[in-house]
Amino acid sequence: MFYVGIHRMTQIFVLPYKWVMEHVSRDRITDILHEKDIAKSNRFVHDADRDRYLAARLYLYGLLKYKGFETSKKLVLDVNEFGKPYVSGIDIRFNWSHSGEMIAVMVGLNQCGIDIELHSGKELYDYRSLCTEKELTWLKLKCQQTGLSEHELFLDLWTAKESVVKAKGSGLSTDPRHIEIIYDQVDEKLWTCNHDIVFYGNTEVINWENEMYSLAWCNPIIRSICTIPPSDIVKDILIYI
Repeated sequence: MFYVGIHRMTQIFVLPYKWVMEHVSRDRITDILHEKDIAKSNRFVHDADRDRYLAARLYLYGLLKYKGFETSKKLVLDVNEFGKPYVSGIDIRFNWSHSGEMIAVMVGLNQCGIDIELHSGKELYDYRSLCTEKELTWLKLKCQQTGLSEHELFLDLWTAKESVVKAKGSGLSTDPRHIEIIYDQVDEKLWTCNHDIVFYGNTEVINWENEMYSLAWCNPIIRSICTIPPSDIVKDILIYI
């Protein structure tokens, strides 16, 4: 199963990282990625961490080729002062995230941020300190309405916060308590966050091989993103890698 959201040149792709790594040979990886990314990937202790890191970059390369934005033989990434990557010389924004078996890649013409988190069942400590008073009230209310635990609901909230921080490109310099998520009263998959500028976001639950993930994404264009059913486009991108 795989997902793609498309609207107004903004696209979201969520897929298992193994799809990418099984498609690409190790020699091809060195052909596509810059040596600094290869070197960083080799510092990961666990193979899965390394492969998730590589798969997100490789899939971005395929997307840029598919869209006609990237013509060089290698994907060369620059970073801003907070470490957010970008590609010089092309008019496109992107962001990625990975957790568990999945990677998520978002591309568009505006600031964008995406985050995915596996519901691992691990105990979360001190998560309430990362929330605003309004968010804590929302968590309590949703617990009562749904019967879900605060831990499960917090992951939805946290991915939304993370997507805003990533869209801003400010990294750990932004206090999560200054990022307040306001959910739509009619459709709580939709939310806004006013932090210097207004970001409009969506939250989805992704299920893959009996595991559940929280996925959130945002940009500053009101309701510019929609989720549509699974599409062969996701796998077609692999042809360009």
